Amino acid sequence: MIRLHKIFPSSHVRLHTQIEIDASAERVWNVLADFGAYAEWNPFLQQVSGAAHPGAKLTVKVGQEGKRSTTFQVRVKTVDQPRELRWTSGLPVPRMFESEHYLCIRELGPDRVVVEQGESFSGVLVRFLPAKTRQSAVSSFEAMNAALKRRVEGN
Repeated sequence: MIRLHKIFPSSHVRLHTQIEIDASAERVWNVLADFGAYAEWNPFLQQVSGAAHPGAKLTVKVGQEGKRSTTFQVRVKTVDQPRELRWTSGLPVPRMFESEHYLCIRELGPDRVVVEQGESFSGVLVRFLPAKTRQSAVSSFEAMNAALKRRVEGN
């Protein structure tokens, strides 16, 4: 049996964005953890359903401007209230294509945080992920970050 991952070594890509928000970590967390309200404000993660606890499955509907929405399932990896939420997804074949999405809240001072959002991709097929797709994902993260800031700060 030929193992594709032995012929084509795994690749890794990490996308990262961040934004500063004038609010407490708890306030930002409450907005991020309220999946039912995403349709009201979130241009990227348009719908998320399920419970935010490790091992749980979430159904996520993502959208990008000018593109059709996509719905898929992810598995919650980390919930560290009010600091971190991570989930993973991938193909059924191990080491072919896996992703880990993260939202991290780091306090900068009283009522001031930085929210980091990004995604790590790994696996054999990552090398075929077009640069245009990566930039589109970063733009979507940045749009969500800006919408989160407006939602939390009330602007």
